[in-house]
Amino acid sequence: MARPSFAAVLLDAIQKRCSFLVWAAGQLGIGDRVDVWCGRAEEIGNQDRARFGFDAVVARGFGPPAQTVECGAPLLRPGGRLVISEPPEDREWPAGPLAAVGLVHEPDVAAGVVVLRRDGEVDDRYPRRIKIQQRTPLF
Repeated sequence: MARPSFAAVLLDAIQKRCSFLVWAAGQLGIGDRVDVWCGRAEEIGNQDRARFGFDAVVARGFGPPAQTVECGAPLLRPGGRLVISEPPEDREWPAGPLAAVGLVHEPDVAAGVVVLRRDGEVDDRYPRRIKIQQRTPLF
């Protein structure tokens, strides 16, 4: 809300949660800057209307970190942020696999949150279909 020029997209595959997010954004007065898309992230990330189109992607309870990274990176403009809600235990965010999808880790942003910044190119093959991500995760 403090950055009126900042746009974000919230993704969820469940319609009931999408409806709530639309309502909440409207109540906060940021509905014109927050898009809520209901669908599978790996499909949306391959759509022309979404690919490299957003300043921020917020992921909470999405899935394993490698899948979150692979699905979120193709949605970000250069310099955009992937913000991931994180469990209390520490987790590794390996630089090599992150770089493969154009991301770098911004350490120590806030407790319980991981922020990854798009600092490189994202190969056209990402995001891969979910079955492929599960068989051969980025990390």
